[in-house]
Amino acid sequence: IGAIIDECTKSVLEVCEQHSDNGEPVDCKGLFGAFTMDVIANSAFGTKIDSHKDPQNEFVRRVRDSFLKISLTIMTLFFLIPTWVFKLVPRSLNPIKMDRDDFFRDVVRSVVAKRKETGRRYNDFLQIMMDAADDTRLEENRDITEDETDR
Repeated sequence: IGAIIDECTKSVLEVCEQHSDNGEPVDCKGLFGAFTMDVIANSAFGTKIDSHKDPQNEFVRRVRDSFLKISLTIMTLFFLIPTWVFKLVPRSLNPIKMDRDDFFRDVVRSVVAKRKETGRRYNDFLQIMMDAADDTRLEENRDITEDETDR
């Protein structure tokens, strides 16, 4: 994951150099917001994006929409109210859900399917989760040993 962060950091440095060469100010909030999004997309979702160079990327737009449409009050309530309360709210009224869940779920499923198809491995959080799921399946399917039954 360190390599992912290094790669995203290089992109930030390139943007800073471009602004410096042109004598332009740097929007630090936007710059580091994009950096954070790139690191999360690359390390958690297994999706390589560069939101500095491609701000209209669908993943970038969906993330921005997800956070811009949720007010600070709703975000605060989300963290303060127990999760079981959200299960009582119909999906159509739940501001945290909507179509955003479907998009991100589809992205993850697509990446997982592609990795299984190609057999290629990555050093990211998604790969860790895939490995854990495989280990769990192997553990569930193995035979119980005599030592385990004696406990």
